[in-house]
Amino acid sequence: MIRMTQTEEGGWTAWIATTDTFSLDKLPDQLRSVLEEPDFSDAVVSRLFPAAYTNDPDAVREYQRLLRRPRPPKNGDTRDG
Repeated sequence: MIRMTQTEEGGWTAWIATTDTFSLDKLPDQLRSVLEEPDFSDAVVSRLFPAAYTNDPDAVREYQRLLRRPRPPKNGDTRDG
């Protein structure tokens, strides 16, 4: 169980049960795998990348094309070749 309380300064404190820390430890690796190789038919990916347009089929196709394009190398070099 996770309980959140707001501090007087406006921040937040999370109280996490010991039994939940194992699940939280795995979250970064799980998220990384979803983001590196997204399966766009998966409901999890659909929630991470919701439809940006509902009434414009052309805009939906363009948005999906941009989501699926190859990402630049991790070193930040965006040049081809």
